[in-house]
Amino acid sequence: MRRQRIRKLVSLAPCCMAISLGFMAGRIFAADKLIGIHSARVMSQSMPWIAQEAGLFRKYDLDFPLVYIGSSPMATAAMLGGDAELLQDGA
Repeated sequence: MRRQRIRKLVSLAPCCMAISLGFMAGRIFAADKLIGIHSARVMSQSMPWIAQEAGLFRKYDLDFPLVYIGSSPMATAAMLGGDAELLQDGA
């Protein structure tokens, strides 16, 4: 009796997962929005620019605005305040 219940639950699990993934399909394929901050226009911090100019963010369906904040302490404060998800900063 108990084994029969377990078998039913195990057989229902893939169906439930398929149905839940069907409802989430719109969210799965939506573009992620990330905000990046850089604090200096130097070669050591050029990787996000290169990726943006090469179109890598669009290729992988990322909405990634790159924001320049000229002061390192202000950029760090913006990151810690939750205004951005990525910060490239000097030492």
